Order: sequence, then C-alpha cells, then structure tokens
Amino acid sequence: MQFIAVEAQGLAVQQNGIAFIYMCFPIVVLCALTWIPEHCNQLLADLLAGFPPDTTSISLNNKGLTTIPDNAFSSFHSLQNIDLSQNLIDTLGSQAFHGLTNLVHLDLSHNQIPSFNGLPFADLINLRTLSLTHNKIKVLPANIFHNVSSNLEYGWGIHLDLSNNEICIVHPDTFGNTYFYVDILNLDNNRISCLPDLVFSNIRIYYLLSIKKTNDLTLISGEALQMIEASDLGIHMVLSGNRISYIPANFTAFMPWFLYN
Repeated sequence: MQFIAVEAQGLAVQQNGIAFIYMCFPIVVLCALTWIPEHCNQLLADLLAGFPPDTTSISLNNKGLTTIPDNAFSSFHSLQNIDLSQNLIDTLGSQAFHGLTNLVHLDLSHNQIPSFNGLPFADLINLRTLSLTHNKIKVLPANIFHNVSSNLEYGWGIHLDLSNNEICIVHPDTFGNTYFYVDILNLDNNRISCLPDLVFSNIRIYYLLSIKKTNDLTLISGEALQMIEASDLGIHMVLSGNRISYIPANFTAFMPWFLYN
C-alpha cells in the first residue's frame, strides 16, 4: 500500500487519489493511492468463484480481504446484498461496485477504509442501506454519494451510517448536486468541528439526522441547515455530546425531537 501525506488548512478536495485540504484547522490526511497488488485481487476472485452468476446475495465478512478492485462484482448482475464487514479493507477501487444497479444493501462496516478514490458508489441507484461505520474515513469528498439511491421512489430513502470514523472534513458537495433521499444519516462519533454552508441543501431527510457524541461541533449556522426546515418538517435531529454554543433562532420550532449538548 502506498500513501501520500498532505498537510494543509481547510476544506478537502480529492483529485487523482490525493486529498487537498483547506478548512478549519491544520490536519494531515493519509490518502491511499489506487495501485492494488495482484495477490490481493486474487483472494477476492477465489472467494467469488464459489458463487453462481445469478446469486442475489454475497457474504464475505471476516475473510481477511484488504482491497476491492474495480469491477469486482461485475459478473453478478442480480446482486441485491453484499456483506464485506469485519475485513481489513483499506482500498476501494474507483469503480469497485460498477454495474450493480440492483444492489439494495452494502455493508462495509468494521474495515480500515481511510479515504475514497473516484466515485465507487455511483452505480448504486437502488441502494437502501450503506454501512461504513467503524472505518478510518477522514474526509467526505465532493460527490462521493452522487447518484446513490437516485432510483428510489418518492418516500423511500437510504440508511447511511458513517458513524465511528475519523471524519473531520465534509465537502459542501458531499451529497452531490441533485436531491439525495435519506431515511437516516448517522455521523455520530467523528471529529467534525464545523459544517460547510448548504452541505445538506440537496438532502431530503425523512426521519433522523444524528451528529452526536465525540464530534466537536461548536455552532450550527442557518446556512448549513438550509432546506431542512422547508422540506423535512418531520425529521428528528440529535446533536448531543457536542460543544454547541449557538443555534439559529426558531430552529427547534419545526422539529418534533431536537437534542443538543
């Protein structure tokens, strides 16, 4: 595995596998390059050889996997469920899940993913759950969730679990430039200290937005939460366990359950 250490200040923009940063405080991010040793690819290929082409579910949890290369599952056109949890995955190819338009559930929890290269989730237009909890993600780059769940019918959204990572930087365009429909967005137990203005402007949240516990949020601006008041009148928001000293005026009036600090 090759890494590049980038030290800068500010918001992260990922380009050619490297995160360029300009945000709230200086930070060093280790960004995995896309080179993948052949023997890593072979382990996954050997495991996948045991599944028929028409399988709808593949479970490879706790198999010692370290990488998911491009087009890893391209032979399985009917896949709806993939479980890759409890491995040692630290590299996702930029097209790791290419062509999986029928996928509904993807579990990448309890791995070692530090960063993203390209848009590995872009083809997952019917995804309902994406678990990335308990990884080592530091940066949510621009458009990383673009097109995800875009084919879901109105009223249905994704359960996106990004909790228990090391996220300190959220790009303003993390969720793309088209509407992103979410049932639950979980950012608990990260290192987020501030949220970019309009970061949630293209999200329609149906139930819960949670950014609690070991995050270091000190304020919530009206711009950061713009559109939530207008479009998501029934959502619950939990911000407890932070250091918030400012909440926009009348912010709690439209939320049935709002907790902070």
